[in-house]
Amino acid sequence: MLTIDKTVNRYRKKDFGFTMALASPKSRTSVRTIPMNNEVRKMLLKEKMRNAGPTMSIPFVDDSGNIRRQVSDIVFANSVGRVWNEPGFLNLINRIIESYNEEAEENGKEKLENFCPHMARHTYTTLAYSAGADVKAVSEILGHASTSVTIDTYAHLTEEKKRKQEEVIKTIKVL
Repeated sequence: MLTIDKTVNRYRKKDFGFTMALASPKSRTSVRTIPMNNEVRKMLLKEKMRNAGPTMSIPFVDDSGNIRRQVSDIVFANSVGRVWNEPGFLNLINRIIESYNEEAEENGKEKLENFCPHMARHTYTTLAYSAGADVKAVSEILGHASTSVTIDTYAHLTEEKKRKQEEVIKTIKVL
């Protein structure tokens, strides 16, 4: 099981730039424990071992912005031991995509489109829904307060699901 009970937030410093801190998630339903398969477990343990060196501590702040304690032992740290932040992570993804696309163009392969980590939530939800996963369970895994958010925002119909729905519609008879 994987427990999600903190978020990494960027805070604007008064005189310059941003600082990073851990905080509580944005809502009560965002705090959750979700199932994790063995492949994900192995990858997380591998990442933790890869980052076994010292990491910089990061403050944990309460809802009023007061520092409560320092947290170290961060699993997802960058090459200098700092916690990843969204701009840095997006920059890394963009560099990987650019490098891949340069090579793809040279070799006549299909290029990658832009990607952001949030797209993984949409992909997961769509695939889970298409595989027949319970909508309530998926909604809780995503930390949503209601299933309507999950269905309306994240559950995109796949082409296969659309074909199945067309077959269902064909079987409906009006007397």
